[in-house]
Amino acid sequence: MTSKDSKPWLPKTEAPEIIFYNANVVDVEAGKTTPNAVVHIKNGRILNVLSDSSAIYPTQPNTVDLKGQYICPGLIDCHVHLTATPGSSSLRDIFSASPNSIAYRTAYVAREMLLRGFTTVRDTGGADFALREAIEEGLVMGPRLFIAGKALSQTGGHGDPRARYQGTEDKCCGGTPRALHGYAMGSPSVLRPRVMN
Repeated sequence: MTSKDSKPWLPKTEAPEIIFYNANVVDVEAGKTTPNAVVHIKNGRILNVLSDSSAIYPTQPNTVDLKGQYICPGLIDCHVHLTATPGSSSLRDIFSASPNSIAYRTAYVAREMLLRGFTTVRDTGGADFALREAIEEGLVMGPRLFIAGKALSQTGGHGDPRARYQGTEDKCCGGTPRALHGYAMGSPSVLRPRVMN
């Protein structure tokens, strides 16, 4: 059984070629905008950008007239928390919510982030490989995802979720898979081998 047979949501065919014309293309490296440009997309990637739309006719298949519209490079955010979702008034509420509720809310957050123009993000605490894979396979609409792992701090610091009355047992990464953060008691705790969630 091939991967596409076992995962029916994967596309069976390549994405169609698309031509955007009459576009105002923002070139951030050159610091200028090229008007009336043509952008040729193939296999989901930009094949080329031409500065003249005169050879493009609306009767050609898969062409889109972007007159008055702009195309710019995708935005990148290097510090996001996709699973710190709206719908709760505090982080403590998020940790006590159903994992399924958090997953559905995370799908909403990822889609909204992509629609705001962020095509790549680095999650600095909370997201896992399953979310990254779901986005890559098209199950969830969202930006390309890099995972930095859980935020880590010293005991009693920003990443220590325990209340004052709770024990001081050394559980690097907080001891709970749903936490955005964790704590460690010095270098030996961070370096000690452990099973990752």
